[in-house]
Amino acid sequence: MAIQLQNYDTIFENAVYGKDIFIAGNGDDRPHGWCKAILVLQSYIEPTEDSVIAYLQRRVKELETPAQLVLPGSFLKTEMGLLETLIINLPKTIRDDVAKGDENCLGFIRGHTSALPLDVPEEFLFLRYCLIPKQVITKYQNEGAIEDSKWYERTLTSDSLTDNGFGEKWHMSYYYRMEIYQEEMILVF
Repeated sequence: MAIQLQNYDTIFENAVYGKDIFIAGNGDDRPHGWCKAILVLQSYIEPTEDSVIAYLQRRVKELETPAQLVLPGSFLKTEMGLLETLIINLPKTIRDDVAKGDENCLGFIRGHTSALPLDVPEEFLFLRYCLIPKQVITKYQNEGAIEDSKWYERTLTSDSLTDNGFGEKWHMSYYYRMEIYQEEMILVF
């Protein structure tokens, strides 16, 4: 299902939309000239207690898996964030209880997580609106640097843009429940 935004062109389907606008200058430091008004859409599902527990169990099992063979002169890259560090520092018996699904352990986790005890997770659409000078987009398109929506996600918070009055202007989360009545969903702003 492709999302269409009225008055916006699709740049990357279901992710980035834009339209050309002209901002008239009035002699001050505010941005002016031809810009691209960009909407970046990202959907996410709010975690439920069950999804948090499933994630913890998966991470515990992955961290408990014996290390892979590492040849001399090379190294094994591991993703060790805060959660993984905390898991590794838990006593082995607790890690085993999480992995096995011990009801007392899982009940403790359920009672201490901020995730909601929902059967159906809540879905959100995160909208971010930004202004990017057209010459910036043209430059990076000509260099082949804009391969996917990630470029826009990074660029809208770029210091070089925000310092000059461009970049992200607002963002919002919109709750929705996915119910498909037709092949195409149209959002009107």
